[in-house]
Amino acid sequence: MQRLETDAAAVQILSMHKAKGLEFDVVFCPTLYDDTTLRAGPFDLTAVSARDGLTPVMDIGSPLHAVRAAEMLREEEAESLRLVYVALTRAVHRCYIAFGDIGRGDAASRSAMGYLLRPLDGGSIRESLTTMVEASHGCMTLEDLTGDAVSARVAIAKQPQPELAARQLVLMPSQLDTWRLSSFTGLVADAPDGTARDVADPTVLSDAPATLTGFRAFPAGTQAGIALHDIFERLDFAQAGEAPSRAMVQSSLAAHGLTGSNAIAEQRLDDVMAMVQRTCVATVPGGGFALRDVPRQETLREWRFDLSVSTTSVRRVADVLATHGSSHAKAYAPILRTLRESVMPGYLGGVIDLAFARDDKWWIVDWKSNQLGGADARYEASVLSDVMMEKHYTLQYHLYLLAMHRFLRTRLTDYDPATHWGGVAYAFLRGIGEDDAARGWFIDTPTPVLLDALDAAVGRRT
Repeated sequence: MQRLETDAAAVQILSMHKAKGLEFDVVFCPTLYDDTTLRAGPFDLTAVSARDGLTPVMDIGSPLHAVRAAEMLREEEAESLRLVYVALTRAVHRCYIAFGDIGRGDAASRSAMGYLLRPLDGGSIRESLTTMVEASHGCMTLEDLTGDAVSARVAIAKQPQPELAARQLVLMPSQLDTWRLSSFTGLVADAPDGTARDVADPTVLSDAPATLTGFRAFPAGTQAGIALHDIFERLDFAQAGEAPSRAMVQSSLAAHGLTGSNAIAEQRLDDVMAMVQRTCVATVPGGGFALRDVPRQETLREWRFDLSVSTTSVRRVADVLATHGSSHAKAYAPILRTLRESVMPGYLGGVIDLAFARDDKWWIVDWKSNQLGGADARYEASVLSDVMMEKHYTLQYHLYLLAMHRFLRTRLTDYDPATHWGGVAYAFLRGIGEDDAARGWFIDTPTPVLLDALDAAVGRRT
């Protein structure tokens, strides 16, 4: 069963404190009959918390102890009244209240609800309720719970219970095995992990930071990765160099604390804008198009998936890559086998940065902000291929391919991997330049046999 994204439509059990400021269609208040003040329970009032003017004091026996104890109880009663007000004003359409001589002695009449219902002329609460219902013109109703129903519940509670006998617990093989939610990060880190979004692009830096210029000098790390992902999620690729884009980029950098001091803020903004524009106008290697040619409304951005798997065996995935993968994937398979094997059903979660169809061919794009150095050679295809394997990004994009493969298979009536796949592109943002179209890009293209073999290798959770 896939987890709900939100439980907003489910029944919620909240304290009155938690319910402040919220509204619900229907509200049940089953315990407003109870007296919640300190005097209702066996509390020790030897130590009394009070105020002497504006100064808080703890009174444990001064001449003012009795006065302060009474004041503390009055404050408790006032707080109980405020909470009852909160409870009674949360409902949009209907509110159910249970009230009566329930619980300890006269707790109901001493409760905050009892205080509100008790008539000033000394009459009974029942008479007060009847008057209120009659004056509501049908907006309120009063229903008695009969004594028989109460007696029946008591009788059931008093039925003798059968004597319990302990027995030895004998587990069947794999009886305690269960499914889990993991992700690319969890597989690589060899730990259960529910974090689907991977933006912690590590630094692989051989140059001194002082030698870095332009966007390559932009801060590295998780926060920088989140900011850059946010920019590309909101960006209109066709208007990458225009004023609205600049304002958006500036707000994103400011929101993530990356504008820097006044002396470098404008230069840093210029560097990021230059990178954004280069990325959008660069021809995607093997695609024959630029991102600025892709309409915003035809893209999926930060596309979340939960991939049902019968096994998260990295060994099986490695076998598929070694047999059916590209030359890059075949070279990566032995590295993948170095990860600790884990075999457990469940879901693999992930977030694809960008997916779209161009000329009926689907592409996946992932933004990478890794700081690899200041030299252009550090962002050539051969070097990026090594980075992809070292950081296990190769495993990451094969999981992305499988998720999109299953998605397209259910959405396109004529889906054929041989004709509907363009490729996967990892954009190393610090390396993309105008003079070399291939620099900064890692490209791979899946084959139908690879996608089908991956699908069969991981299976589906049953």
